Amino acid sequence: MPRYLNKEGYFPLIIPRIIVKNGYFNIPMSRKFKAEYGSVKIPFPDRLIDKNLKEVRVIPRYDARFFESVAPT
Repeated sequence: MPRYLNKEGYFPLIIPRIIVKNGYFNIPMSRKFKAEYGSVKIPFPDRLIDKNLKEVRVIPRYDARFFESVAPT
């Protein structure tokens, strides 16, 4: 089948609404995942505080060992 991810595949995470608290924004996740692994917070850049963001994309890189976050305005 074309364009299916393999079992170990990674995909971009698109977050449509962003809530910034204390300079961080939380990645939304299920209660079960949060209870097992804890919450994931990403520092929010100071240069984007006054901007009107539509979404944030978290893109996995290098076999998901690193990620790139993109915030289109």
